[in-house]
Amino acid sequence: MNWIIFSVSAHFFWAVNNLMDKYIVDKKIKNPYIYIIWTGFFSLWSLALIPFIDFYIPAGKDLFLIFLAALAAFCGCFAYIKAVKMEEITRINIMWQLIPVFTFILAWIFFREMLSAQQLLAFVIFLIGGIIASLHIQKTKMSFSKAFWWMALTCLFYSFYAIILDSISVKMSAYLILVIFNIFDFLLSVIAYPFFRKQSQLELRQANFSLFWQLW
Repeated sequence: MNWIIFSVSAHFFWAVNNLMDKYIVDKKIKNPYIYIIWTGFFSLWSLALIPFIDFYIPAGKDLFLIFLAALAAFCGCFAYIKAVKMEEITRINIMWQLIPVFTFILAWIFFREMLSAQQLLAFVIFLIGGIIASLHIQKTKMSFSKAFWWMALTCLFYSFYAIILDSISVKMSAYLILVIFNIFDFLLSVIAYPFFRKQSQLELRQANFSLFWQLW
């Protein structure tokens, strides 16, 4: 039952992270994509874990799967930060419930995994909750939030990421996966940086470094 504690804790820290993201892209950084690239540069912090874990280079297939997971998460971050820029963070958080929907569909396609009756009921509730959260109700009409489609894309990418990590987590420790995943995240940020170099230089000149003190 320890997984419940970790799961609830993860959701708590994820909520805090969402609030910080919303604050930064609304108040501090005009181009949200620059924020994703900058945070990717800090991914190498996990190299400090290497002396304390059983570090090794996984086999080619497993290494490629971790890269795919990092790529999916990286692409998902771009779609997510676009949604954060467009919508209230409380609505964004509720839309994360779409991840189990996509995960179920992908797990069924690739692994033929099935849900029990209780899990299927939860699946339906997640789906309905995500749809309701995305609706804007006005006097004469209802419309989907523009952020809904970006969050749907985000959740699709994160579902790929979750399924891939689930398949390799039985082969190696979470710490090893974290280190290699973050190395790939750093490399993806380096690859993406040239496409945003001018915007990044502009943001850096205008950056208010008191941001870091405010967050702490």
